[in-house]
Amino acid sequence: MHIRKRGNSKFQCIVKFKNKCISKTFNNLKECKQWGYQLEFERDNLHNLSVQKNLTLKDLLEDYLQKFTPTLKDKGLSNQIKRIITHYPYLVHKKVLDIEPIDFINYKKVRVKDIGNYNSYKNNYKATNKDLVLFKTIFNIAINFKGLKIENPLKLIKKFPETKGKYRPINGYEHRIILKNSTIMKKAIILILRHTGARPIEVFNLEWTHLNQYNNEIHIDWEISKNNYSRIIPVKPFLIKWLKKNLDISSNKVIEFNKESFRIWLSKLTQKWSFYDLTMYDYRRNFIRYQANRNMPLPKLALMTGHRSYEMLARYYGHFVLRNVG
Repeated sequence: MHIRKRGNSKFQCIVKFKNKCISKTFNNLKECKQWGYQLEFERDNLHNLSVQKNLTLKDLLEDYLQKFTPTLKDKGLSNQIKRIITHYPYLVHKKVLDIEPIDFINYKKVRVKDIGNYNSYKNNYKATNKDLVLFKTIFNIAINFKGLKIENPLKLIKKFPETKGKYRPINGYEHRIILKNSTIMKKAIILILRHTGARPIEVFNLEWTHLNQYNNEIHIDWEISKNNYSRIIPVKPFLIKWLKKNLDISSNKVIEFNKESFRIWLSKLTQKWSFYDLTMYDYRRNFIRYQANRNMPLPKLALMTGHRSYEMLARYYGHFVLRNVG
């Protein structure tokens, strides 16, 4: 196994098998190593197994789900695989030896119109591309380490172009109406989202020990951070004081509320008031645009938000200055 650094914030793991090699790039070193160790195990223990004629794509997906996803912190991959198995039985139940590139060309056409989130009505490029990458990885593993005697059917399948990012500012009157219609707990969630730029999953996993009222800082611990790195977010003095005054500090977590329930509530409220396309994540985007428009140094902004590159800031938050970086 060989690991090399790609750019300022990515790591590529390369595992050799006879005259072939398979590689994958990660945003953090820990997941990169875990993936490499798992592949080496596959190479040393499983590559001599014969491929059954009745092996299906579902078998490959479930094998990958069982052996790889438990080592990853981001459980989105598990949900991704389970969704494919549930929604596309006509593809996953097909025998691997019978699968052809045309199957994934047709899948690509169907998947891009399969909009699970109404906020993605313009296109479903990102989710479709993630599925194509997953399929390609699974076939590479099966071919290189399990002796599958076929060409990778994803080899020549092109991905959709990357999106330039979503631009959806939150107007002051929208924010005030949301606060006015919120309970104390919901108001706390909105205030943390607005004044920290933290990811929703991080907000709902904050503990009181992460709040430093003396220095007016919120510490995003590595255990709740998406990229396994801790970071510190300076906040306005009122925020932590308000949270401690209005919430139950005897509990472990700051937010004692279900994330999915809050998402549904916010969706219904924004529809009622005709707030076009407003989600929790827009508060994170709004925070970054607010700081960037006030000329905060991009390295500092990236550290506060937990991004590993300026390109990520540009792509996901649609700021015209950030788009010209790099």
